[in-house]
Amino acid sequence: RVGGALRDLARQYAGQTIGVFTHGGTIRSMIHHVLPDFTLAHIGNTSITIVRFDGDEWQIPIFNDFVHLDGDQAPDMLAVANEQVEGG
Repeated sequence: RVGGALRDLARQYAGQTIGVFTHGGTIRSMIHHVLPDFTLAHIGNTSITIVRFDGDEWQIPIFNDFVHLDGDQAPDMLAVANEQVEGG
């Protein structure tokens, strides 16, 4: 269902920026839809993940990012290195 919703949103709002606020399990499902071979251990609470579709290809330029928060995070809340992840 999540993959279908992601495709529907991409079609409905083509060329626009939208925000989707959801739980970690849904984010993992979106990432799995874009990158089926990518394994995720943890999506941190309040982290930011950006998923883009340019009409041909999905990209994940920001993944599990905490830059918007001040202070230290508990070890289970830490984000992975913020590297660009690209899908096909």
